[in-house]
Amino acid sequence: PMILLVNLALFVATIIADMNRGRGDSLMSINGVTLFQFGAKWNEAIAAGQWWRLITAGFLHGGLMHFVMNSWALMDLGAQVEEMYGSARLLVFYFAATLLGFMASSWWSNTLSVGASAGIFGLIGAMIALGVRSN
Repeated sequence: PMILLVNLALFVATIIADMNRGRGDSLMSINGVTLFQFGAKWNEAIAAGQWWRLITAGFLHGGLMHFVMNSWALMDLGAQVEEMYGSARLLVFYFAATLLGFMASSWWSNTLSVGASAGIFGLIGAMIALGVRSN
């Protein structure tokens, strides 16, 4: 799905930005400053009006393993959700779950946060709803 391409593009961009800072280990672990600059969830910035971080954080990843595992889940689960619900609903589910997930994260945690997990859990919820509705 298109979400994977956006995630890949942003992952490569964060690696390049991190390497330009002189960090040789950028592939395995992206620096928090770089993630912040690209739109990670940070409560103080959100409170200052940068509400878009509640979405952009869902397209950023902290390192290679984080990116690979989320991409694997999105590839498998995203294809199933898209087949059952269509592309438009897949995007609605993903964006809504990402927004709500990072809102909850902001409520319970002050730490810098990134990742596709909230969106992935939204897709899992959509498939559970389909299974419940079919029975």
